[in-house]
Amino acid sequence: MKNRFYLPLIACLLAGIVVWTAHAQEQRHAPVRPAWDYKICLYVTGAIRGGEVPPDEFYEDGKKAVLPPGGPLARLKELGDEGWELCQVEPRFFDWARWENRYYLKRAK
Repeated sequence: MKNRFYLPLIACLLAGIVVWTAHAQEQRHAPVRPAWDYKICLYVTGAIRGGEVPPDEFYEDGKKAVLPPGGPLARLKELGDEGWELCQVEPRFFDWARWENRYYLKRAK
């Protein structure tokens, strides 16, 4: 009589362990990797040799863009509000007093 009670109980426990183990392994092997969008902004400013000062230039993804009145910082703040995260700034000096800053940004797709 006691065997009739314990046999189904043991079978249910074993089935539960198998199902729980399979579920736990499935969750462990499926990590979610985020996908990213990238953007490069370029700001060129300063004087060239001889004292001539051309207008500042601003580019987004290789295309010339209009620089807002607050300069590149104002545009970077706008991009931050759109979800872009600044990853790196790369300064580069050209000639005498002319330089550029490259801004590398990313955001989740």
